[in-house]
Amino acid sequence: MSRTDVQFEGYEWFEIEYGEGLRGYMWGGIMCSNALHIAGLYENCPADLN
Repeated sequence: MSRTDVQFEGYEWFEIEYGEGLRGYMWGGIMCSNALHIAGLYENCPADLN
């Protein structure tokens, strides 16, 4: 996952890689993280998604 520095409604767009070299973009306003806080993401994932 790479930051794009493109913002929309306060959240950043991220470039993601999935599958065998396929790339796409995902809006941080609908993503969460189980890791340390990542700037540009909505929030930390709820415990039941672990």
